[in-house]
Amino acid sequence: ARMSQALLLSTLTSLLVAVTADLWHTKVVEAADAQRMLERAVADSAEQRRFNEAILNSVDVGLLTLDANGAVHSMNPRHQRFMELAYPDGSDGSTDQKGYTYAADGFTELAREELPTWRAMHGETLRDYLIWVGEDPGLRRAFAVSVSPFLTPEGTFDGAVLAYHDVTELMTAARLKDEFVATVSHELRTPLTSIVGYVDVLLEDVADIPAEALPFLQT
Repeated sequence: ARMSQALLLSTLTSLLVAVTADLWHTKVVEAADAQRMLERAVADSAEQRRFNEAILNSVDVGLLTLDANGAVHSMNPRHQRFMELAYPDGSDGSTDQKGYTYAADGFTELAREELPTWRAMHGETLRDYLIWVGEDPGLRRAFAVSVSPFLTPEGTFDGAVLAYHDVTELMTAARLKDEFVATVSHELRTPLTSIVGYVDVLLEDVADIPAEALPFLQT
C-alpha cells in the first residue's frame, strides 16, 4: 500500500511539475510575444515621430503649438527664425508679449488683444490674418497667420496650432503693382485732360462742326 501511495504521489508530482512547466512555458511565450509587440509599437512610434519631425522641419511654413494653458508647447525651426525676428532680445514664451509685430499696414503696432497667439488662446479661429514682423521697417516680413484651436468635449480651450506663412514677396509685388498703376494713371491724366479741354472748346461752336464729326467729338 505504501509503495502504491508513493508511486501515485510520484506520478501526481510529475504531472504537476509537467503542467506547471507547460503553464510557465506558455506564460514565457506570451510575455515574449507581448515584449515583441511592445518593441514594435515603440519602434513604430519612434519612426512616426521621426517622420513627423522631418515634415515639420522641411515645410516652408512656421508652425507653433500652444498647450491648454496658452504656453508655447513646440515650434518648428522655420518658426524659430520668425521668433528671432519678432523678439530679437528673446521671447518669454507668453502669448501676450508684443515684440516687434505690426498690423496689415506694416507700421501700426499690434495691441495685445490683436496678437495671433493671444487670439488663439481665447479660442478664435483665424485664416490669413496679415501681420508684419521685425524691428527695422526696411527688413520687416509679412505673414499670413492661420489659427486652429482645439477644444475639450466641454468646450474649453485645450490648445491651438498656428501656421505662419511668409507672404512678404507677394505683398511687395502688390505694392509695386499699385505704385505702377498710380504712376500710369498720373501720366495719362495730363494728356487726357488736355485733349478733353480742346474737345470742349471745339464743341462750343457746334454749328461749324460737320454732322458726321460731332458724335466722334462727343465720344
